[in-house]
Amino acid sequence: MTKPNCPYALICKQRKTSDCTDACVRYTEMQHLLVSSTLPRARWQPVKLYPTCEKDTIAFKQLNAYKETIARHVARGDNLYICSNSVGNGKTSWSIKILLKYFDSIWYNNGLKTRGIFVSTPELLIQLKNFEHPLSIEYIDALYNCDLVVWDDIGCSNSLSEYEYNRLLAIIDHRIINKKSNIFTSNITKKDQFAEKLGGRLASRIYDTSKVIAITGGDLRGAAVSKVEENHD
Repeated sequence: MTKPNCPYALICKQRKTSDCTDACVRYTEMQHLLVSSTLPRARWQPVKLYPTCEKDTIAFKQLNAYKETIARHVARGDNLYICSNSVGNGKTSWSIKILLKYFDSIWYNNGLKTRGIFVSTPELLIQLKNFEHPLSIEYIDALYNCDLVVWDDIGCSNSLSEYEYNRLLAIIDHRIINKKSNIFTSNITKKDQFAEKLGGRLASRIYDTSKVIAITGGDLRGAAVSKVEENHD
């Protein structure tokens, strides 16, 4: 039987044929990678993004180059910081494209391991304080130790409590020390602004260890400038 929500649905030649079965190894491995990443199902297909200004043409080329070599960056423990003063101009979409490309690069014979996680940082901070329904030990362990974590909207809070700050710092610090890769997205474009908002130690961990790519264009959400890609390139 054919499989719903297959991330390769648009390009797989076996789609809707007798060879498209539940035994498809690529489907099984990718399904696990996507589900365990906690990436929303609606974002399982990458979108194609178009720069809206000349400066972003350069930024998008840099981001695409990073995406195409993401397996190498993860192997080295590299970090990426995608930032912009504007909202809705592709920061999150680029981080997801890079995460999906990593999964596409390493799915074969993965063995159903959690290799990457997408984190909405504001939601994580709320969950960390939910003592009635705490996050699972397995999820916390994956945050500390999986290959790649996307920290979406880090720095969006006006301030962090001491508890929130210490938990977030502990996870990020552990990952950086142990060469576990991270992708951060934020509306904060300067290190001193980040330090003023969320503390110098966290700003130092993120800025001093990351390749910083700034996007300057406007909101893409209301413009007809994105579409579902036909592959994972």
